[in-house]
Amino acid sequence: MCWAGLEYLMVPQWRTAFEKADVILGIDVLTDREILVFGRAALIASTGMTDTPRVLRISIDSDSDELELLVAACEAFRGHQDYQAVDDES
Repeated sequence: MCWAGLEYLMVPQWRTAFEKADVILGIDVLTDREILVFGRAALIASTGMTDTPRVLRISIDSDSDELELLVAACEAFRGHQDYQAVDDES
């Protein structure tokens, strides 16, 4: 799925996928890096379990504000977010 901002959450199929996902990852289209935005607890709980969490992978452009919008959407629609910025200079 491609992310183009909060207006996508007004589309019923998008909103359902967003609300049912156990884990939401932003996938940077420039580097293919996976960025955990929501669902850290589900990932921890799934270790060693037979059921895998439902993962929603959303393509984002890290050179834009799409990551910030995705984090804000998780905060607004899911009640929290799990994004932790990585210091790229270390």
